[in-house]
Amino acid sequence: MFQYIKYLREKHGTYLILYRGLTPRLTSAFLTTTVRNEILSLVPKSTSRCPPEQIVHEMGRQCLATTGAVIASHPFFVITNRMIVSLIGGEKSYDSVWSSIKTIYSDGGLVGFYDGLVPHLLSEILSVSTETLVVEVAEKFEIEKKIERALGHSLRIMFIASSALNSVIVYPIQLTAVISSVSTAGLAVSDIPSMQGTDKGWVACFKGLWRGGNTKRGNNLWTYRKANVETYHTPAGSGGKGLVELQTDLAGHVKYDKVQ
Repeated sequence: MFQYIKYLREKHGTYLILYRGLTPRLTSAFLTTTVRNEILSLVPKSTSRCPPEQIVHEMGRQCLATTGAVIASHPFFVITNRMIVSLIGGEKSYDSVWSSIKTIYSDGGLVGFYDGLVPHLLSEILSVSTETLVVEVAEKFEIEKKIERALGHSLRIMFIASSALNSVIVYPIQLTAVISSVSTAGLAVSDIPSMQGTDKGWVACFKGLWRGGNTKRGNNLWTYRKANVETYHTPAGSGGKGLVELQTDLAGHVKYDKVQ
């Protein structure tokens, strides 16, 4: 991770590049929190005394709130991802939030702001469902308290279990959502060999990642990944970078260096 930070600093001349996409990211977070809390305040909690019914009701409540939050914030999710990914090919059309909005609307209309919505929605619902299920079961049946009493200290077992499940189940779909939100934008990143076919729908994107063994790519920023150098020509439609040297390093991050 620190090597990649150093690379970005050397290439762009400032550490401020690490904050690219921050404005739409914060806007997305604000909308997500606001809409989610508003929906939760409108949907009452379960009055049942049956633990399984309480758990199912709370999962449904959380999923409903998450659905509304994702739909409201997804356009800024798309803008954030495209602003960051455009660093690879150097496209100027995604330099700012306003230019990104104009480009997305010009290329795909309002529908363009919802590229990758399905896997984004699916990943968030799976995440909140897993977390809610683990927490509710732990609380209702006092699992964590029993473990703490047996061991004599707290291990945050439920938190660890929830994080592990999310890493295994949810992350591949989150990665699919991010790629789907940028794969149809005509950016240079779409020409990377491992990205081929990802613009044919999120299912095809997920299958491609699975076949290539890339469903965990970027999941661990602390793990070094040996660089794979490849030289090829990018089409003019993707930014016209010409002959490009591609390097994939660290956790699967990509470097582009113009050769000609």
